[in-house]
Amino acid sequence: MPAESWSGEAGYGYRPSSSPLAALIWWADVDTEYTYTEAATEFWGLSFGALADGGSSATLIGPATAPRELRMVPGERHWGVEFEPHVFLRGLEHKPIDELRELDTDGHWFTLGSIRFPFPALDDLERLVGSLAAQGFLVAEASVATALRGGDVGYSERNLRRMVTSTTGVRRKEIEQMRRARAAYRLLQEGATLAEAAVAAGYSDQAHMTRSFRVFAGRSPGQILRDDSSTPFDSRPSDP
Repeated sequence: MPAESWSGEAGYGYRPSSSPLAALIWWADVDTEYTYTEAATEFWGLSFGALADGGSSATLIGPATAPRELRMVPGERHWGVEFEPHVFLRGLEHKPIDELRELDTDGHWFTLGSIRFPFPALDDLERLVGSLAAQGFLVAEASVATALRGGDVGYSERNLRRMVTSTTGVRRKEIEQMRRARAAYRLLQEGATLAEAAVAAGYSDQAHMTRSFRVFAGRSPGQILRDDSSTPFDSRPSDP
């Protein structure tokens, strides 16, 4: 991507997406080498990069049931879109659960499934989302969106669990646990004590919350709060 087309700020940032199919747009301008822990998440996404060697990257990001380590290389820029949890990509051989699937790209085009799409700059990501949806490649399951908000969709619990899993690739119980951990993290950021956050987020006790953080974020709440750098929950400011 040409330097003049970069509109992201230095470091890491994100903003809500203007597309109803996407949750947020994010970017990372890497100036030092470090390893970032990404928390488990139910969201699908696409990321693009300008690499330090002059090449380009395109990656399909699958939902993750455990935290994963991402290595950041100085001189690289990355940007991407995170879809809403009820939005998925049709036509894939299998869902990319716990996978970062590298896509073919030459920096001008990238291939998703069997279709070529223009390689987007940061400000083109919402246009890409619209193009994917218009071609039937990006699909929103309204019943899953309603269910994840706690609404009644008229299905039995068994059928609802099956629908959520088939759409997102992640079990509904796992999604609820991820969201509870993110809710607890926000409470801690707002000044709640560990005990207060545990009770307010719906954990049985503080130890239960700590175990959940270790499962989904790889660290305890105390370790995350003491870390001055980006945390595994920083890209998720809110949930429905």
